[in-house]
Amino acid sequence: SQAVTEGKNYRLNLDTEAGACWLTVNEAGGYATLKTDMGRKFLLPEHTTMVVENSGADEEKKKAAATIEFYPKGEADVRTIRLFDQNGDEVDVLSLTPVERYHVVVPEETGK
Repeated sequence: SQAVTEGKNYRLNLDTEAGACWLTVNEAGGYATLKTDMGRKFLLPEHTTMVVENSGADEEKKKAAATIEFYPKGEADVRTIRLFDQNGDEVDVLSLTPVERYHVVVPEETGK
């Protein structure tokens, strides 16, 4: 909603190695850290791992799989963020289309 309201691209950065995520905004042709609480790095709980899957095909999109871009027209990149705990239990956060909101899906909902 921030991207739509301000007419700017926002990016959710996902660091799978560090287990962290944070928002940045496109200003003056580059991405800048937000100067608000939402710009801080959020860390996953201990013993939680994250995998980011790109539903896309081309190599350029695969390289960018550790980000999700939110656009001023209300669209966003299509990704699946898969979270695993130390027991191997899984929860997905995903959007199936560019105009669908991201939401949490537990394995029971997907038949896994």
